Amino acid sequence: MIRVLFLILFLMSSVAFAQKEETPKAIKFEEFETATNGFIKMKMDAFYLEIGNNPGSQGYIINYGTDKEILVREKQFRNAMLFRKYDEPRFTFVRAGFWKNVKSELWVVPPGAENPEPSSNAAKLDEFEKISDKELSAKLDNLYVSLGKNPNSLGYILTFGSPQVVAAREQRIKKYIVKRKLVLSRVIFKNAGSDDVGKTELWITTSDDLNKKLKK
Repeated sequence: MIRVLFLILFLMSSVAFAQKEETPKAIKFEEFETATNGFIKMKMDAFYLEIGNNPGSQGYIINYGTDKEILVREKQFRNAMLFRKYDEPRFTFVRAGFWKNVKSELWVVPPGAENPEPSSNAAKLDEFEKISDKELSAKLDNLYVSLGKNPNSLGYILTFGSPQVVAAREQRIKKYIVKRKLVLSRVIFKNAGSDDVGKTELWITTSDDLNKKLKK
């Protein structure tokens, strides 16, 4: 009797293990940063062929960057699809949020697999709109304190608005950084797009090749 029970339990555990092993998973097909329109078309040709070779699978296109960069990258992909007359419903676009550079990931998601989760080494430290000089100085001091805790980090200052609005906000921030004799090269300024006019976000990212960038 004990041997029979042991055999049943063994068979049940074997079946459960086999089912767990057979669970499909999303597969990263490609990843790249800077890309021309021609490069995007070439990657989409290969990606569409891969999706076609896997019936029932869905293509996931995850884009990282500022809002402005993501919109431009999505337009490149959609233009490539339109040019080749690809079946756009087979693809899902995901806006993954800020990254130090615009980046795209192409994923093949088989039936039954979980959708890929965006990953980022960037963290938003703060955000603000119209603030006093005293408030601004406190937020920038906090940014540099955080940067000081991690030598392998960079600060990114994203400002939303027209070129004039962005330029004025950046000039104000740089003036304070210089006045405080902080290291200006530890932060990078980016125009984040025209939405949320006048808003500024402070981000911190970590990077293995940070030291190389600082030496350039």
